[in-house]
Amino acid sequence: MIATYGTIKAKQSLKDAARVLGKPFAVGEQATKAYPEAIMGKDMPLIGITDAAHPRHHEGQDFRALLETDPEAQQVFELAQGLEGLKRQWGVHAAGVIMSSHPLIDIIPIMRREQDGAVITQFDYPTCEGLGLVKMDFLGLRNLTILDDALDNIVDNGKEPLVLEDLELADAETFDLLGRGDTLGVFQLDGTAMRHLLRQMKPDTFEDISAVLALYRPGPMGMNSHTNYAERKNGRQPIAPIHPELDEPLREVLGITYGLIVYQEQVQRIAQIVAGYTLGAADLLRRAMGKKKKEILDKEFGNFESGMKANGYSDAAIKALWDTLLPFADYAFNKAHTAAYGVLSFWTAYLKAHYPTEYMAALLTSVGTDKDKSALYLAECRRMGITVLPPDVNESKGLFSAVGTDIRFGMTAVRNVGANVVEAIIQTRNDKGAFTSFQDFLDKVPATVCNKRTIDSLIKAGAFDSLGHTRRSLNAVHEQAIDSVVGVKRQEATGQFDLFGMDDEIGSGVKVTVPERGMGQEDQGSTLSATCSACTSRITRCRGLTTSSGPSRRTRSLRPRPPTA
Repeated sequence: MIATYGTIKAKQSLKDAARVLGKPFAVGEQATKAYPEAIMGKDMPLIGITDAAHPRHHEGQDFRALLETDPEAQQVFELAQGLEGLKRQWGVHAAGVIMSSHPLIDIIPIMRREQDGAVITQFDYPTCEGLGLVKMDFLGLRNLTILDDALDNIVDNGKEPLVLEDLELADAETFDLLGRGDTLGVFQLDGTAMRHLLRQMKPDTFEDISAVLALYRPGPMGMNSHTNYAERKNGRQPIAPIHPELDEPLREVLGITYGLIVYQEQVQRIAQIVAGYTLGAADLLRRAMGKKKKEILDKEFGNFESGMKANGYSDAAIKALWDTLLPFADYAFNKAHTAAYGVLSFWTAYLKAHYPTEYMAALLTSVGTDKDKSALYLAECRRMGITVLPPDVNESKGLFSAVGTDIRFGMTAVRNVGANVVEAIIQTRNDKGAFTSFQDFLDKVPATVCNKRTIDSLIKAGAFDSLGHTRRSLNAVHEQAIDSVVGVKRQEATGQFDLFGMDDEIGSGVKVTVPERGMGQEDQGSTLSATCSACTSRITRCRGLTTSSGPSRRTRSLRPRPPTA
């Protein structure tokens, strides 16, 4: 693992300076509120306040006015200039790993994190790369598990197995789904703004998917490249060359992206074509542009300029191209990366278009610990016309599962119902047959299932509805019923029944009578509001979403009212 070091930015340095000087909290707050806002996540440096040559100097008018009228603010500003840029804390790179052919401890300082024993470099990754070490990023994607679960759901739902690798990346229904922006739950394409961009773009080739993933980032969006691509693709904006002299030479590189630079590879190819760079030299140019080091850029521009002049280009064409490449290289995306992500985006979109039930079941399983995402995707199921059935002790699996055109709620998504309980219930019904009544359920299941909180949650979630009892009647007897069987279950688990030759049927001799009571408020309508009242707190906001029958409705609080005087 690789260490990262966070530096003190402009606004933070103002707050820290005020704190160190012992100023009231309001002094630091006033200074940061008057300071110019960050652009694309980057603060204007403090030097920009006093340096009239800085491109954002004009934005600091309010802050300069504060310094002129408030001596405390001036004092804070002066100290903050010394704090800006200092290292504030260390962290760990999200996915990076450093590799070496020799033991790392012989090359760089390393440390061991106390919490988990992880071995971490004490140098950041640019320093490690400067020493000749190799940095690799290993990303773990939840969506790969979603794809795997969806493929299993397809087979479990009685359909022919699907091999994603055999799909042609030109399916009409998939591109129709993308063009409508119906991409909630599709890898990298489910954000609101992204869906709006897809509706604007109307992608119809895999190249469009690859491009939208590269363009939907702060840098290209700051230059409006994402909108320009969509407009040019659909003929609503003319395709203008960077410079008239460059129109023909760069057509092969920029033609597929409508005259826009989208990928890092295009920067390299352009340098090869117009300036005679080798591929290795072009990659060094790309890296130099990304690092924004003036002395390196000045050197590279000299090589770039001389190469273009040797090929007959004018100074105006050279300047126009350099001014276009330079800001772009700071946020350019690797096409190999975006194309690989694009394949996953296409596959998930394909599954949603052709196997909506199986895919949405896998998606719901993946977000079971996120209450907001669960509510979002359950609402999407309703919009798609997919019925989400409540959990059922005779039908449910541990995870959400596809049942025909419906989705069956997974029992592990119910609060207080652990994976061991679900495994025991499924194993019992496989070994001893379906449960026919609440009494039969308690007779058959092992002691691990007979927990009051677990049973109470299953009742409230509707898991026993198919057995012919109302939730109201089960609520009235389940605690007494569990008390009556739990002792017998524990004895049977230790083998005492077999020892004395008693009937080996689990729970024999213990009878549970479920009273006949009409449906109460907890039984009204098979809605997710009922299911979610017992589901994990991650899903408690799904109220009002229809799962099996009856209209959506909000439920009232079941807490007793205080007595009235």
